[in-house]
Amino acid sequence: MPVGRLFDATFSGPAWINGGELGTEASYFMIPAAVATFIYVQFFLVRRASPLQSQLTNRTLRDA
Repeated sequence: MPVGRLFDATFSGPAWINGGELGTEASYFMIPAAVATFIYVQFFLVRRASPLQSQLTNRTLRDA
């Protein structure tokens, strides 16, 4: 029966950089990464309309 962890990774440095006991997801470097991901999704992925949405838009413009 295994005891402990499969991977026991530790990061040195201040807790605000490496996340401390909460892990790397709690570091201050995750804030810009999350904001960059949000911006990418909003500006690059939303522009690609789904086929259903483009059909609805074309039908609305044709009926007007």
